[in-house]
Amino acid sequence: MQDRRDDGGFLGQPAWLWSLLALLIGLSLSVTAALLHQSAISRAERAQLERRAERSFVAVQTQLQNCGLLVRTVQALFLASDVVTPREFDSIYSSLRPRELFPSLQAVAYSERRPEPDAAREHFITSMVAPTEGNKRLFGLDLSTQAANLRSVQTSRDSDQLSMSGSFRLIQRIGLPGPTDGITIRLPAYSPGPPPTDVAERRERFV
Repeated sequence: MQDRRDDGGFLGQPAWLWSLLALLIGLSLSVTAALLHQSAISRAERAQLERRAERSFVAVQTQLQNCGLLVRTVQALFLASDVVTPREFDSIYSSLRPRELFPSLQAVAYSERRPEPDAAREHFITSMVAPTEGNKRLFGLDLSTQAANLRSVQTSRDSDQLSMSGSFRLIQRIGLPGPTDGITIRLPAYSPGPPPTDVAERRERFV
């Protein structure tokens, strides 16, 4: 065994060198294993984040669909009634209990179209709000003073489709703790009768 040395070496190299090489190989393997483990953890975390994002998107989409059904129901009330009174408006809100399905809902409101021939623009004055508590500032609000809201009004009027405004400051939340910005999801109210079928009729019957 000429390759083995009396001091425990091997292949002409001292034993401490082989121990160091073994240690380095062990460290290399440990680092490689650690990197592989970290990569697997990163992939698992990314997959978990993607699943969370997907669930969040589905939850938001579901809430928006629920809100859409709510405003369609209110729209149907206007199509079926000659005059919708504040009492009827409050009753349908109470019956639907919308915050059970849409907890972040701030209010359901109706803004009456008030054209003025001599004015440069139409006015949309908020005349019915439910619930009243926490939303009293909405009464008398002219939507034509809020650009995001006004665009939503005009879009939904012509299409008879849900229109979601851009984010804007909610007047009833100003000065209160918590978020102050929000959006509106809007449908037009038309005069009684079957749903209008084209843009011209929608504009004519828009109330």
